[in-house]
Amino acid sequence: MSRPVAFILMLAIGAAAFFAGRMTQSKSDTRAETNRAPSVEEQAAHVTREAYDALHAKLTQAEAVVESQKRQLAKATAEAPQPETEAVPDPEPTVDAVRESAPRFVFEGQEEMLKSIDWKIMGETLNKMPSLLHELREVVSTEPLDQARFLETAGKVQALNGPLLGFASKMGNTDLSGTGTNGVWTHPVLVVNQVYATLAASEHKMTEAQVPQLQQIGDRYKEAEARRVASYTEDAFGLAKVIEETALRDELFAAIDGILTPEQQNVLHPDGSRGYTAADLFSSALLWNTLVQPVAFRARADLGSQIANMIISAEKVPNANADAVRAVVAEWAAALPDALLKEPHTTAVEMVRIMRVSHITACAKQSLKLRKELARRVPNEAFQKRISRGRGALVWFKVG
Repeated sequence: MSRPVAFILMLAIGAAAFFAGRMTQSKSDTRAETNRAPSVEEQAAHVTREAYDALHAKLTQAEAVVESQKRQLAKATAEAPQPETEAVPDPEPTVDAVRESAPRFVFEGQEEMLKSIDWKIMGETLNKMPSLLHELREVVSTEPLDQARFLETAGKVQALNGPLLGFASKMGNTDLSGTGTNGVWTHPVLVVNQVYATLAASEHKMTEAQVPQLQQIGDRYKEAEARRVASYTEDAFGLAKVIEETALRDELFAAIDGILTPEQQNVLHPDGSRGYTAADLFSSALLWNTLVQPVAFRARADLGSQIANMIISAEKVPNANADAVRAVVAEWAAALPDALLKEPHTTAVEMVRIMRVSHITACAKQSLKLRKELARRVPNEAFQKRISRGRGALVWFKVG
């Protein structure tokens, strides 16, 4: 079944699409001024130097009188007895609204970015989104597809997604590490604020005891993320970085779940959403959703030939190297574990890319093996660089 609508899920977009807008700059008017004779009106408006000096003197004198009168009025007001009045209580502080929209946790170097985001809106949106995504999954999993309901639900998701895309734009203007827009979105300093804000918008708010625990988790994983980024050398494979990045993100979310009650966990991971792309907003699923390419296949040999053709086409492999690519992919496909060839292809996978993260991770590790073999055995330096730098993963699903 072909996709009936071009649909973008919650932040499930590539960086190129997200930043596709063109910034426009206004240019100053550089037209040169030309000398010309004064008009009749301009000549009539001209005054002599003597007239100007006389007018200026009168203005200065008037200003002095006004200043003198101000001083006299201020003195008289200060000396006059004040009437007795009842004490008026100070107005109630109105900082609650500010606190709700402010970040709960501020990290050094990210203060300005964190404060530029309305965390009240963030929390309310993330609290509402899971139920809509669950409804969307139900719609696309029902045969025959109710296209009208699908479009209606997709539209609701898009409407909620609007503010989140604006926040993501602000996050992208920082030096936070992460693969693409969604990698930055799931950075620890942002995640702990997202979790707090989402629970604050629910009936299961964090307790006073939980707040410092969440702060400590943010600090710990911020440092862990910095160490991860600093550990790579120039020859590190792009997909290897992503696999390690998503693993660290899942450690972060697991640590957060560890301090929450079952009810709070259910707010973040509603029934049926945990561990699925386009459904679980508090997992590495968000990051994977923009980096995977689903492949439908019927037999092992079919899978190998499909992937070989995809690589040759996408990477513009020269004819001289095409046979080498096919040979490497065929050997790789023949060695795939049987367990990885059983994940069923569904309408949800095809239409809105709902996939199990555990299956994605297993396929990504096999995709990395393939990338390394191609880089080692295909004698084309430009191709080797592209295949090693690439961050995408192929994820395959059995048809029938």
